[in-house]
Amino acid sequence: MGCTTSDATGPKNFNIGSEYNNRGLPAIWSQDYQNEFEKEVYMTINLIRNDPKYMVPHIKSIKSKFVHTD
Repeated sequence: MGCTTSDATGPKNFNIGSEYNNRGLPAIWSQDYQNEFEKEVYMTINLIRNDPKYMVPHIKSIKSKFVHTD
């Protein structure tokens, strides 16, 4: 979702826009969002609602890159 990483198997390989379009979810109009982050959040939420079991591993992968427990 717009994050960069040096790990070739990480979130960098997941394209939220193409997944959203491949699943035939409703088109997003430019007046529905103010920036790319809002657009990606909208698509992510709709993908989670559409197929939670598919999205959970991707979300966990992204989360593991940023959440550190000490």
